[in-house]
Amino acid sequence: MPQLQRAFRPNCSPAPALRASTGGKREKPLRSPRLSGVDGMSTVEIYTSPLCGYCHAAKRLLAGKGVPFAEIDVMGKPETRQEMMRRANGRRTVPQVFVGDCHVGGYDDLSALERAGRLDPLLDAQ
Repeated sequence: MPQLQRAFRPNCSPAPALRASTGGKREKPLRSPRLSGVDGMSTVEIYTSPLCGYCHAAKRLLAGKGVPFAEIDVMGKPETRQEMMRRANGRRTVPQVFVGDCHVGGYDDLSALERAGRLDPLLDAQ
């Protein structure tokens, strides 16, 4: 049976090269005052918990690309988990990945962007 492919769009304003692949639609980006780019690259934040295999996979993917990221552990921290849920539009699961102002989603979403060749332009554009 053929595998269904899910069309994925991160919750952000895509770069011009990406905008064509999303039909030109722009979604309202989430803002966080503590985000700022370093050396022309976006700040990457990832909400995790220590026992989460998908969190480890997301961190491994980013580290393998040489992308610096800030890890925010939500285990046993209800206020931090609430902040994550607010920023992630109600999503409760970890990991939740943010590139600059853009909510990418979880590991499946991050790896889908990487497979489609859309992660690097997102990292460069934010």
